[in-house]
Amino acid sequence: MSEEDLIIKVYLDTCILSKLRADTIEEEQLKSLGKICDYDYIDFVTSKKMLEEFIQTPKETIRIILKVIYKLINKIPYKSISKPEVISFDWANGRLVQIVKTNSINFDWAGGQLEPVIISTPVEEDLFLELKNIFPHKDDVEHIYQAVKGGCKYFMTLDENSILKKSKKFSARLKTICPDLEFVDPKALVDKLPNSINN
Repeated sequence: MSEEDLIIKVYLDTCILSKLRADTIEEEQLKSLGKICDYDYIDFVTSKKMLEEFIQTPKETIRIILKVIYKLINKIPYKSISKPEVISFDWANGRLVQIVKTNSINFDWAGGQLEPVIISTPVEEDLFLELKNIFPHKDDVEHIYQAVKGGCKYFMTLDENSILKKSKKFSARLKTICPDLEFVDPKALVDKLPNSINN
């Protein structure tokens, strides 16, 4: 087994970094974060969704601090939450193509000739739709979706009401739609990790 296979990806929800910056994390949760940092095989990750939220911070100095923190965290590849709506499949020029629902067809010059450009109506991915039925806030759903698509083992948050309580309430359903992802706060993650630290 390679060293990369031993790494556990822990997706950080935006609220953790925001509360770290503001120094508003409860002492027990902060100590747990410190313990998690002692594990070499834990890799904190996030997605560009976090940066989208940080950029909306009104106060410039806080926004800059959050952007710097974001730059220090590993990023998982961002996955689109939508796809074109496929109506059917058909054969074209000897290959199978998707026929997508379109809003309009525009024309553009390409290679010296006029070619059609299809503008399709995107629909949300099935996983995203399933998560939306459980979690009330779209931003939370996007983070969770990115964590699942990024192969994360844990989604770590301090959002008790919108995420942690919902993940407990709908745990059976979540086990079917994202079976490899567990929802934890820092203290719960420490409880799941082995007592010996591999440094």
